[in-house]
Amino acid sequence: MWVGCTGDCRRVLYTLQPMALPDQHPSLSATAGLSGYRTVLVPIFGEDVGAAAIGRAAKLVGKGGVIRAVFVLPVPPELPLEDGLEEQEAHGRSALESARIQARRAGLRIHTGVIRTRNPGAALVEEARRVEADAIYWSTLHAPAVERRIGPTALHLLSRRPCRVIIETEPDDLPRAEPQPR
Repeated sequence: MWVGCTGDCRRVLYTLQPMALPDQHPSLSATAGLSGYRTVLVPIFGEDVGAAAIGRAAKLVGKGGVIRAVFVLPVPPELPLEDGLEEQEAHGRSALESARIQARRAGLRIHTGVIRTRNPGAALVEEARRVEADAIYWSTLHAPAVERRIGPTALHLLSRRPCRVIIETEPDDLPRAEPQPR
């Protein structure tokens, strides 16, 4: 469901899970950001070296809030889960360092990590539950081609919904209603 548009006209999708108000949910406080989120999980894929999604997710948390940025490294089945892909993991750690610097400049608390997995969706659901995230901010802007639009990871997150799921896509990534003839 299309709910709104950020200032630069990227579409943002929200799940239909109702949002608890700060006085209705113990993990939300009046000092959190506009949306009241205290912990936002931000998966980073592929080419997002500048961790641009962190800047947009930062608008969801306020003082006392925490951004949990994770670089998701899908491991093909023919490789061992813990070995190989050193170059990609180093690239991920570089992206996380950029995210850490960006968040600290904005005065935000941030925790980072790398998730090596065969199933990114399941790993992110597990991570969201582990850190008790109030929201997952999923940006498809720098995701691999298979994850653009609403890919397999986004579908898994939406089907399991461990918390609120916010998905950002380019306007052209979503189907548009056909204009009605006049």
